[in-house]
Amino acid sequence: MTAPPGLISGTVFGAIGALAAFPLRLAAREVERQQGQLRRGVNRRTSHVVFGRTLLAKAGDADIERRVADERAT
Repeated sequence: MTAPPGLISGTVFGAIGALAAFPLRLAAREVERQQGQLRRGVNRRTSHVVFGRTLLAKAGDADIERRVADERAT
């Protein structure tokens, strides 16, 4: 998960659902190491959204759209 220097600097990622491959805290640590931010949920500062594999496996399209709308409303 190594990006070229400065590629994600200042980027804010919002995670919805758990990641299947590794804990979210490890992903957050790597993103922060590259001067980005990874947070649970979505807010106005979020520039990219990461959907966890477990959410994608369990939820249908309508449920995912509803969760995105709920996250944007907060």
